[in-house]
Amino acid sequence: MTNRVALITGVSSGIGRATALAFIQQGTSVAGVARRTDRLTELEAA
Repeated sequence: MTNRVALITGVSSGIGRATALAFIQQGTSVAGVARRTDRLTELEAA
């Protein structure tokens, strides 16, 4: 899904994180929303 942007809530853990990683692997840009900013930093590094 190139040339697409996905907005995913709960991206810091669980299903939200897994969904974000799956979209990223397919070439989709991801905008994530979460309460735990420390985990967002970890996801960004992945």
